[in-house]
Amino acid sequence: MTVRRRASTRYLLTCAVLGVAGGLLTVGMNYASLALSVLAPAFVAVTIGAWILPSMTGLALLQRPGAGFLIALLAGLVNAPLTPFGFAQLPTVVMAGVLSELPFLITLYRNWSAPVFFVGYGVLITAFSTLWFVYIDAVMSVAWLLVVLYALTAVVSLGFVQLALILARRLRAAGVGRSSAAPQRTVGTARG
Repeated sequence: MTVRRRASTRYLLTCAVLGVAGGLLTVGMNYASLALSVLAPAFVAVTIGAWILPSMTGLALLQRPGAGFLIALLAGLVNAPLTPFGFAQLPTVVMAGVLSELPFLITLYRNWSAPVFFVGYGVLITAFSTLWFVYIDAVMSVAWLLVVLYALTAVVSLGFVQLALILARRLRAAGVGRSSAAPQRTVGTARG
């Protein structure tokens, strides 16, 4: 197995593009969530998946440690000066970046299969949803409404995971990130 010690320019540029795109995507989401959080708190709960879409896409595309964290951080830095939350959102962005890496860290970055994305992302979204529901005081809400919000968030979030995997597959087919990905290990080959 080849060990890479430095990040290539292509890898860093791919992370930068995904981070900038994610940051710009979430600018609109910040304003919409701010406006709708009073009228429809469920809006934020069901769109939580969009916040991690760039990181998940980058992890699926590049399959390298740190890609999700770097993309999340870049997205937060792009987003911060353009939204009312400003740089105060960076701790949340950093937390999201770290959490997006956790499922792969647990497998020591050796398993990049779709189930790891779905299970890991499910845990991540559950954590974020719980924080959001506490913020909107959902605990005081009717129990059935809380169950519906969690279920809706889970279904929509799994849709975002599927979207990230599709985007990564299409980007890879277009040649993006091809040499930025970690070298594939070949099983059963003799070393000379």
